[in-house]
Amino acid sequence: MNNPELWFQGFEEGRRATARAVAAKLRGTMPNEELAALVGFGLDELGDEEPAAPARSRYDHAAVPGLRLLEPSFVRAVRAARRLTQPEFASMVGVNARTVCEWETSPVPVRVKTASFDRIAALAAARKDAPAE
Repeated sequence: MNNPELWFQGFEEGRRATARAVAAKLRGTMPNEELAALVGFGLDELGDEEPAAPARSRYDHAAVPGLRLLEPSFVRAVRAARRLTQPEFASMVGVNARTVCEWETSPVPVRVKTASFDRIAALAAARKDAPAE
């Protein structure tokens, strides 16, 4: 930008937006006077707005009913303990073998249907020397 005044105005608006977000996050955790001093607002600028509900993470299993989070290493460990191949494990859980592969190699916790989660948990709880069902 060639006009330093416009640049400063944009910077100030960004600072105020950040301060509003901080104020909304901390509202109710401290007296309004302390909050106003912290974010650099006057009490009249804080307003009486209720903060918006926090956005849900895409990994928040509560955000999608019927799904649970599962660590990839847990899926791999259960399958290995039962000495099952991925296709065998998949048929026991009720999914495709490719799905098991994706679960085991995912870099983040995977979302699985609650029914599949329950079957995996049952396999994990079963005695290791018991025959696979």
